[in-house]
Amino acid sequence: MNSIVLAPYLRMLGCALLALGARAANAQGRADAVRPPSVGEAVSIRSAALLVQAEASLTTIWPGFWPETLYLAIGPVRGGTLVIHPPGQATAPDPRRFGVELPKALVGRTFFDSERAPVTPFDFDFLVQGRRMLAVQPFGTFARRMGSDEVGWMRDSVAGQILFTVHEAFHGYQLKHFTWERRQLLGTDLGRIRPHHALFDSSWVMKSLLAEREALHASLAAPSCRLARDGFASFHRLRERRLGSMPAVFDEFERYQELLEGVATWVGYEGLHRVVTAEKDGALRSVLRDLRFAYLKKDGEPYEGYELFLHYHIYVAGAAKTALLSRCGSPTWKSELQGGKSPQELLERWITGE
Repeated sequence: MNSIVLAPYLRMLGCALLALGARAANAQGRADAVRPPSVGEAVSIRSAALLVQAEASLTTIWPGFWPETLYLAIGPVRGGTLVIHPPGQATAPDPRRFGVELPKALVGRTFFDSERAPVTPFDFDFLVQGRRMLAVQPFGTFARRMGSDEVGWMRDSVAGQILFTVHEAFHGYQLKHFTWERRQLLGTDLGRIRPHHALFDSSWVMKSLLAEREALHASLAAPSCRLARDGFASFHRLRERRLGSMPAVFDEFERYQELLEGVATWVGYEGLHRVVTAEKDGALRSVLRDLRFAYLKKDGEPYEGYELFLHYHIYVAGAAKTALLSRCGSPTWKSELQGGKSPQELLERWITGE
């Protein structure tokens, strides 16, 4: 068969190969555009969708917190930042242009910034296109152990991401809207107790902290506020006895760290259960569980000494006191905390009848 006869077939074959190449390129482009997200990206996107879906409930945790005008940056996603914005406020490209598949809840509620991504676990002053907002990264390993049973909230945990996000978002609210006097800010300064870290190598101090947590647990689990008040009075006596043998700086440090971190921990649990479980009194049950758990570090080793005191006792005791105020406190307890009173101070007034 000569070349003249073959020419039409060659042209047809060439066109077919070009068409196949084009289709393959398009298919590859689509595959690139919708390539599966990393574990961290998937957690971030799913968490963002759940937060948007539950935002009406989140606004009721604390007056003024989680406003409808909230901007929140989550990343890195595709090397950039996924920003949740209020309805109708999009100011940047649609995330789907960058290959980010969005749940239905996020369509029209997010934009994508490809220029930069968060480089720290959280940033209260993250700048995106001229607007400053809270930015959070995917949540890291967070594990606890009770006896021989381990419960881990790993990097791929949506629940851990939501707890972390709401907790840090509330810190942003505290910094702007709580009253912080110089004395209170100094009270939260870790440097003030650094010279006394060796105290936490004492078995007496650590046993005292354990007894206090048990007393808080009994108070919070009591079937009535009257019995809860009796339980807190027992805790208060144990606390006073321990502090009587420690430098005076610890009383103030604990009060204001509990106001800062303990209240945010309680708010984080309230957010978690409103977003994920819709479980009535879920935050209360989480705090009761925490009072009897021992935290683990990221490497799986338990916290000890000073680190146990700071990362576990302060956060959990403060959350327990806040949960007790939520259950039995006066109607003004949130405004009093926001005005600078500590949970410990409000509960001391409760048990003395002042």
